[in-house]
Amino acid sequence: MKVGNWMAENQNDDGSYYRAYETDGSVCTRTVGNTWQGTSKLNTPVAVRFLVRLYEYTGEQKYYDAAVRAAEFSYQNLYLDREKYVGGTPDNPNTVDKEAAIYALYCFDAAYELTGEEKYLEAAEHAAISALSWVYCYDFAVPSGSDADINTFADGGVSGFSLIATGHSGADNYSSVLYYEFYKLYLHTEDEFYLKAAYFLQQNTKLSSDYNGEVGYLFRALCPEATGVADFSLGGSGA
Repeated sequence: MKVGNWMAENQNDDGSYYRAYETDGSVCTRTVGNTWQGTSKLNTPVAVRFLVRLYEYTGEQKYYDAAVRAAEFSYQNLYLDREKYVGGTPDNPNTVDKEAAIYALYCFDAAYELTGEEKYLEAAEHAAISALSWVYCYDFAVPSGSDADINTFADGGVSGFSLIATGHSGADNYSSVLYYEFYKLYLHTEDEFYLKAAYFLQQNTKLSSDYNGEVGYLFRALCPEATGVADFSLGGSGA
């Protein structure tokens, strides 16, 4: 509630939020490294679903108002203006990435469910396809080049793995969070594509993890992170 109250009271006049704030609530203007970029407003979609949920739980109008204003900023400045989604993680520069598309989907779907406005459903579909475009939807073997002790892709299993951001070919299984949102899009639109995509994301994004202990990782549920497979040679940060 403290975070929500602060967000309702410190929203920018145009409905946006800044990318990063200091612990005292001021905008982060530090320029050490290229990951800060605290004055960017392109991360505003991240706030929307949180504000919508606070409104649903409390019924307080301030959360509704803040959510709608942030959603409208995101609709105008990301969906309509840029047609792409930027800066979904705090540890990367403000770049076009998969996480930003996912948070845009969360944003627009939550805004549609809150307001019933069809424009947000249209934007949610755009964000969903953008998010899915980062996912390997076909399978192939990655037989060599591993810098890890275990190569989970030696015999295939790439489908469901997903590229992280522009500028490199590192991939992970973060798209596993998408399946429920795609299922909701199916319920909203009755488009069978979203149902099939939801099932694919539910099943295939787990192929690189060790949830059942068969792969041989040290701990259950470990999975590759920032791993390259695009050139059929495994590399990256390992498991």
